[in-house]
Amino acid sequence: MTHVSNPIANSKQIIVVLAKNWSSTFGALQRYDRLDTNASWQKVGNEFRVMLGKNGMGWGVGLHGNTALTEGPTIAEGTNRSPVGAFTIPLAVGKDMREDWPVKLPYQKISETIFCIDDPNSKYYNKVVNIKQMNKDWDSAEDMYSYVNEGLYVYAAMIGHNISPTTPGKGSCFFMHIWRSFDRPTAGCTAMYKNNAKEIIGWIDPQKKPVLVQLPEIIYDKIKFKWELP
Repeated sequence: MTHVSNPIANSKQIIVVLAKNWSSTFGALQRYDRLDTNASWQKVGNEFRVMLGKNGMGWGVGLHGNTALTEGPTIAEGTNRSPVGAFTIPLAVGKDMREDWPVKLPYQKISETIFCIDDPNSKYYNKVVNIKQMNKDWDSAEDMYSYVNEGLYVYAAMIGHNISPTTPGKGSCFFMHIWRSFDRPTAGCTAMYKNNAKEIIGWIDPQKKPVLVQLPEIIYDKIKFKWELP
């Protein structure tokens, strides 16, 4: 069993989402940065509300490895839970051109042909692809352009759950994005007010090895010191 003692040790930027318990459908987001990896975390901006999965939270697959903490549910395709753990933020996506945002992350402007593949049998599982450039081998995929038209993916970033390597069936296509409303849970994504999404995702700097940390309070209390969380 792999165990990572501190998955944020090399990071200079973290986004912390805390929820009351495993079944919470909302939480609070606070971001932090530090000058170097030996310095203390400093708050950046104000805490704000985010919406989580309609079935709460579950352990995801990320930088934390196979955690030694066995309590709590886990993520699988279709569980409608937001992933718990520490995750990279590999990609920003959105409606506008990069220079109109702007963002520092690798960026994909969403068009009618941009999809996120959620079929576990596809070799493109859990990847954002241009379907015009692929030989289709999937039966299910998220139409990201429709989410832009609904106002959800105008500003969004992919949560690095279940990537490198990707395990079929362990869950796919989790994003930080704009919420439908302040009281409407998601299918597992982390959703927020539009201006917050634009600011947070624009702030993320890949050179600072940013990490998203999502935890219920009971797990935060247990691993705070081990992970050197704020």
